[in-house]
Amino acid sequence: MFFDDLLILRTIDRCEREGLTGALSSGQDLLKVVLDTPYPVYDDDTCRSFIRELELGQEARRLNFTVMGNGGGVAPPSIQSMGANNYLAQMRDFELTPLGHDLARCRVYEREPPDPGEDDGKPITRLTLQRIVETIGAAYDAPQLEAFLLDGGVPQEMISPLGVNGAGLADLVSLFNGGDSASRRILRNFLGHWLDQELDSGPNVDQERELREDLARQEWFTHEGRLVRREPIRRATMAPLLGGDLLSNLHPRIQEAARPSFSVGRRAEAAFEAFKTIELQVRVLISSERSGMSLMGDAFEGVQPRLMLNDGSDPTDVDEQRGFAFIFKGAMQGIRNPKAHAPFEELEERRALDYLGLASLLMRRLDDAEENLPEN
Repeated sequence: MFFDDLLILRTIDRCEREGLTGALSSGQDLLKVVLDTPYPVYDDDTCRSFIRELELGQEARRLNFTVMGNGGGVAPPSIQSMGANNYLAQMRDFELTPLGHDLARCRVYEREPPDPGEDDGKPITRLTLQRIVETIGAAYDAPQLEAFLLDGGVPQEMISPLGVNGAGLADLVSLFNGGDSASRRILRNFLGHWLDQELDSGPNVDQERELREDLARQEWFTHEGRLVRREPIRRATMAPLLGGDLLSNLHPRIQEAARPSFSVGRRAEAAFEAFKTIELQVRVLISSERSGMSLMGDAFEGVQPRLMLNDGSDPTDVDEQRGFAFIFKGAMQGIRNPKAHAPFEELEERRALDYLGLASLLMRRLDDAEENLPEN
């Protein structure tokens, strides 16, 4: 069933003006008044739809209510645990905010327009804002969080009472979608500085990448410490990673070598194991005990290389052979050796996949070389 959010606001406003406090004492009572029926409503879909409209109204700062927990506490239960009808009955104390009263009574006030060229009023999805709240809230307790917000340029009057795990922070961040241009401007500056790592703390590498990708799909980017609206930028650094198994298209030997480490977040170790596998395969193919650059020189260089990547029948083949000899040697010198002789410096996911992609290419070229080996 579809509910008109304006009708809900007008109903609450009328009940407030006429002193019909009973209708505002629970969500079930309010639903009966909205539907103009004396009977309780038990239909699950109808209750869920009504609950959703009430929650959206609260998120948009148009109305307030509380959800009572079991035993009368204010620890909200879940719809899944108690059903939509019972959950609706636990929603109490409905009242409109000043914005809700204005909308209910069709009062429209001219507001400051968004910043031209930077902010056209487009919202950020609730899911993205929730991830921002969770990331910031997990880093601070309530006193630290308030100090962090103030240091980030958020004025005291915008900050709701704060609790653990970012409680109250959601109210602040929701002003991005429900506040005026001045509020959005403050939040654009705060979030831009936070994403650009210009505050005392910021998201970690993976969190920053995921948030930037989410925002870029919504055409939001950072510019000089601010979130600004721009046309989508088509560049590799912003392209979202494909979902599913990120290693599925790699050479099977590279998948086998890298997956145990990559799957638990040890990405630098995964890259090392991949290039070590290449080195071991070259040893097997030319029956050598050497390693690193010298091994690759023995395998791919010389007038008659021991591992031929092609027929060697024309200058193009010769150039390809020489070029890949440099690539194999460079991979040992620049990737395999540093990671073998020094502590691992963890890799960002996209960089690790770039390394593994190179390892996959080299392993496929070793397959070509194996096919070109003379038969015994």
